[in-house]
This record gives sequence, C-alpha cells and structure tokens, in this order.
Amino acid sequence: MLKTIDQRHSSSIAETGSAETSPVSLLQLLARVEAAAARPQSLSA
Repeated sequence: MLKTIDQRHSSSIAETGSAETSPVSLLQLLARVEAAAARPQSLSA
C-alpha cells in the first residue's frame, strides 16, 4: 500500500519540480498522503 502512495506522489513531485525545495509543497504532499491513508478504498483502484 505505502509503495503505491509513494510512487504516485513521487510522480507528482517530478511533475511540479518544486516540491523538493518548497515547504508549502511538502506540506501539501503530506496532506495528500494522509488523505489517501484515511481512505483505504481509494488505494485498491
């Protein structure tokens, strides 16, 4: 499960290119991971 989340958000970082240097982007990334973890049914899709 966690690997799937990591792969999805790694792609998001690659697309934006700014997540690694922007604290705000990192916070948004963390929020997305937490939201995905709160909804297990979304991981099975």
